[in-house]
Amino acid sequence: MSSFILIYFLLVLYFYAFYIPSMKKSSKTDARKYCANWHAGKCLGAMMYRKDDELRFAMDGKKVGKNCIVDEGCDYFDNIVIPGMENNGR
Repeated sequence: MSSFILIYFLLVLYFYAFYIPSMKKSSKTDARKYCANWHAGKCLGAMMYRKDDELRFAMDGKKVGKNCIVDEGCDYFDNIVIPGMENNGR
């Protein structure tokens, strides 16, 4: 039982020490500068995703013309834009 508690403690410690600081809070300033979907604060709704090792494109009707939600969490921004920013030295 004590080894379980030790392992649990180490996992929690790792999570708080390394994972949480690496999480980036996205801002509308980042979206304005880097997101291809940004248009005067509105989302164009163009989404990219991978399926069967192919890059696919689709329009998300729920996001088209709506206010940018990057500060609330946006899958496109988190999965496409942020990795591109990090890979280009930002």
